[in-house]
Amino acid sequence: MNSHLMGQGTAEPAQTDGRDTMTNHGTKGARGRHRRLLAVLAAAGLAGGLTACDSLLEVKLPGDVTEDALDDPALSDILVNSVIADFECAYNNYTFGSAAHSDEMWQSSGNVVQRNWGQRKITDTFANYVTGTCGGAGFGLWTTMHTARFQSEDVFERISGFEAVEERDLKLATAATYGAFMYTYFGETFCQVTIDGGAPMAPQAVLNLAQEKFESALQLAQSSGDATMIDAARLGLARVRLDRGDYQGARQAAESVSEGFLLNATRGSDFSHRENKGRIMYVEERHHTVAPGFRDLEWKGVPDPRVHVTDQERLGLDGVTELWASDKWPSRDTPIPIAKWAEARLIVAESAANTGDDATAVAIINDLHTRAGLPGYDPA
Repeated sequence: MNSHLMGQGTAEPAQTDGRDTMTNHGTKGARGRHRRLLAVLAAAGLAGGLTACDSLLEVKLPGDVTEDALDDPALSDILVNSVIADFECAYNNYTFGSAAHSDEMWQSSGNVVQRNWGQRKITDTFANYVTGTCGGAGFGLWTTMHTARFQSEDVFERISGFEAVEERDLKLATAATYGAFMYTYFGETFCQVTIDGGAPMAPQAVLNLAQEKFESALQLAQSSGDATMIDAARLGLARVRLDRGDYQGARQAAESVSEGFLLNATRGSDFSHRENKGRIMYVEERHHTVAPGFRDLEWKGVPDPRVHVTDQERLGLDGVTELWASDKWPSRDTPIPIAKWAEARLIVAESAANTGDDATAVAIINDLHTRAGLPGYDPA
């Protein structure tokens, strides 16, 4: 309406035919009101310059959120949930993109984006690797992972500045832990990483940052008394210490993780960004098939239930490749583990083996075999 008033002025409306009589009659009063409004606007313009007219053109969108609006302690729960949501979005792509890019999955697709992922054709012009979204084709990593990393740091800083927040330490521990996991994936995956426009960082430098963040998160989690975040920070710290070659430190942190601990990335079919991408890309849309080395996996003649895959008895999307799928994702709602107790035990075993304690390593492997119903491992 504002543009109509300012642009059309007091011009008379065009004549109409008989069918528009009611509309035309209805506009006579409106024209009078328009003239009076323009007179008021003109007077306001003469009295206050162009400021009054300019304000008429300012539009506030109902869904628009300014940055300062987020600096509200009442939003702290929403902010922390946003950290988790952005992490789970990126982790969905990271998990299955890594499988497609490695020897776990083979491409079975006629889709060029999916085929490039499966064939490792990640060139400097392959935009999907950088800009791909959680709900779209492919497994875009760079943007989704940096979004999650930035969100964790931004929310941590905001909540740190709030004067009064319920369960403040838990909220800070949660934001820091999820952010530290993302730094770990950057350090484990990329040859170089640039953070917020800084100089390229080598993997060790990124892993150093991840360790610092896990150490800070653990202190906050312990202060909060939340068992889940304590175990998550401990396991994350053990993992990044193992990456850095600190075997004693890794073992110490991993041994303190509670038995049965599990932290999942939730999945859901309510929104495309939350759907389990392994289910969609590998099973439903048939873009990737389980590599032969992971089919019918056995240990000493006994099927390994930890790597359970089945022949789908149909072909992949390319029409020629046999389609095998993992049974771990029965639906789009199936969650994906971020960290769990069995991983902590394997970190202890690897750390022990790297420091000459083979007996501990073998004992842990055999305990996990027993739990899975598999024969033991004999180093001889």
